[in-house]
Amino acid sequence: MKSRLEKDGLISPGDLDLVAITDDPNEVVELILDYERRIGPPTLTPSAFA
Repeated sequence: MKSRLEKDGLISPGDLDLVAITDDPNEVVELILDYERRIGPPTLTPSAFA
């Protein structure tokens, strides 16, 4: 079933698979660590965190 955003052409199919919503801090940490294991650490530090 397509979402309204997909039907209206505002996002591409599969984009919603890139989003995770949780209120569990442990799951947040796991999501971040999983990303870092798959992609690696960021090469640039955003200026807000420098």
